[in-house]
Formats: sequence, structure tokens, C-alpha cells
Amino acid sequence: MSKNKTFTGPLAEHIQNFLNEKRSLGYKYEEQERLLYVLDKMSKQFDCSKGLSQNLCMAFVERDPNWRQKTQEQRVTLIRTFAEYLIRHEIPAYLVDFSIVTNRNEDFKPYIFTHSQITDIFNAADSIRPHSFNSHIFYPVLFRVLYCTGIRLGEALSMTMSDVDLEHLTITIRNPKNHRDRRLPIGESLKLYLEWYIEE
Repeated sequence: MSKNKTFTGPLAEHIQNFLNEKRSLGYKYEEQERLLYVLDKMSKQFDCSKGLSQNLCMAFVERDPNWRQKTQEQRVTLIRTFAEYLIRHEIPAYLVDFSIVTNRNEDFKPYIFTHSQITDIFNAADSIRPHSFNSHIFYPVLFRVLYCTGIRLGEALSMTMSDVDLEHLTITIRNPKNHRDRRLPIGESLKLYLEWYIEE
């Protein structure tokens, strides 16, 4: 989140103090910070003169049709934690009940690409014409890193060359979703593309 961005809604001071408290306790609160900016923006549309209102809370956790259940659960957890913080500081706040979470049977079925489709993706990336943004170098390596390691897109995009150890054939994933850095092995084929990336 941008360091220049600030909370500007009617609960701005409370939100910032809440975030500061969590950070002082060692929590990174990065995704929560993003959601707090959403809450801050939404708060401008509601009457918050008497604290964290029920209407604002319910609007914040109202399920979007495109959300997975976990997304709504995250919002409920955050708004409850913020409400508990406000109550501890003698500021009125509505405490959302977890029963608000819309339960759904989500039988997630991942799409499995065929070898032919993977080859087509690599060929398309390799066919990008050279230009000033170096996409012809970036995307062939990015897709192969994702394919060969199974890491998340955000993790791959956050990597720097200092995270790559070609001598020992490993890459280090820092600040992942579970906040535990990990080291992954890579093969010779990926090493060749990473060497090419470094040279270019």
C-alpha cells in the first residue's frame, strides 16, 4: 500500500490507530490495510457520528456474487476485530455476527491444462516482439517460473534477482501468503531461462 495514501473518512483516526496497534504487535496487516481503505471510502456514505454503524458494517460484509466464501469471512473477521478495538476504547460499534457469512458448497474444480496447451502458452510468450518494455524477455521467464515452481503470481512478481541462487539451483520466496519465507529448488531448464533473463 502506498505510504502517501491516508485515511480520509469520518473514522479515519480510529482506523489509523487500529492499524498502528496491529503493526506494533507484529502483524503485517497488508491485506487488512487494503480492506481498511475500502471501509474508509465506504464510511463517507454513512452516518458515523455515533461510531461504527450497523448499516456500514452490513454494507462492508455484504456478499458480492463473485466472492468466494473465504472473502466474506475475511471481511467479517476484520470488521469484528475493528469493532472490538473501538469498543475497548469506549467508541460505539456494531459487532457483526459470524452467522452473516453466506454458506455455500463450493466444489472448486481446478482447470488442468494439457501439455499441448502449455506448449502453446510458452510459444505465445516466446513470440512477443522486442520493445522498450522488455515484455519479450519478461513473459517467457515469468510463465516458466510459474509452471516450474507452482508459486503464486504475486510471489513471482515480488521476486528480485537477489532471491535467485543459480549456483545452488534455488529461489527464495519472501513474504508469502502465510508470511513464512521458503526456498524452492529449480531445474536446469529454468536455470537457462533465468541466466538469459539476467544477461538481457
